[in-house]
Amino acid sequence: MKYNIFRDGKKTFSHTDASVGEFVYIIVENLILMILSILVGLGIPRNATVSYVFSFLIELGFVATVFIAARASKTAILPATGIDKKISWKQAAFVLLLSVIALYGFSPITSTFVDFLTNIGYESSSDLAVDTWGKYILFVFLMAIVPAICEEFLFRGLIYRGLTTWNKKAAIFISALLFMLMHGSPDQTIHQLLLGIVLALLFEATGSLWAPILLHFLNNFIALTMNFIYSQIPAQETAETVTKTPWGEWALYGLYALLMTAIAGYVIWWIIKILRKDKNNADAQKQQVAELGDSQNQSEQVQTEVGNEPVFVSDRNNKLAIILFSLAGVWLVVEWVMALVQGFM
Repeated sequence: MKYNIFRDGKKTFSHTDASVGEFVYIIVENLILMILSILVGLGIPRNATVSYVFSFLIELGFVATVFIAARASKTAILPATGIDKKISWKQAAFVLLLSVIALYGFSPITSTFVDFLTNIGYESSSDLAVDTWGKYILFVFLMAIVPAICEEFLFRGLIYRGLTTWNKKAAIFISALLFMLMHGSPDQTIHQLLLGIVLALLFEATGSLWAPILLHFLNNFIALTMNFIYSQIPAQETAETVTKTPWGEWALYGLYALLMTAIAGYVIWWIIKILRKDKNNADAQKQQVAELGDSQNQSEQVQTEVGNEPVFVSDRNNKLAIILFSLAGVWLVVEWVMALVQGFM
């Protein structure tokens, strides 16, 4: 019988699979960047079009990495990543609410962190001007749709899902930390870390990868749309200067930011609890149906439950996972530090 990578094999990733996936992605990303450097060296101009193409290829690298890890570990991609499970309209509505709360609730603490960096001499280079309809449509595709699918496929579908076989709480923070470091943008550090935590909690509460994909998309889509709207408002042209916030004002705003983050975090946790309760009730109903005598459904239910249980791994695999995660983590930290240093230069 021919092996089908989508359905055949074990139904969940292990934390060793997650570590292999993260390490492989580092290799894939650097191979793509190396190809770009070679092409530029051969005379191809590094213009906007070339940058967009290679950004798209890097995003596809996330998906390719999951396929490589699944193939190497004989894991069925669809059930293992949770992308085969649909979300309801009710869940989608809650995700929309979560996206607004996360984006605007975390904005003050993000701004506070950026102001701190600015006060000590950092200058952000990540300003994005979405000032035409053409750019807006292009960026919605490249910076909202594609990242939402590709990045969630790796960071929640493989890394978070694999790490839960080791420790669920650690899986939330490790996947969020790697997600934050992957972006390599110091001024987005706080927002990406908090968003990564929410994405993992949402995935756990729904069991479907489509929920974090939708939240990720909405987060980027709303930000791009607001950028586009603001760009259409006529403004008086002034010389661009980096404005530093007085430390006293920064401290007061920081207290407000912490309060807003705490309130947003509480509301988000309340919504996550509702989604988790609905999921548990739905799972309980399915189990009751199975127990009423449908042997086929009962067999599938048992198989699903077993597939989601932590798998036994040897000490050698534990050491391998630690080594690979450490190497990938060090590489990402170095890239983040280099971006930070560049902002001070």
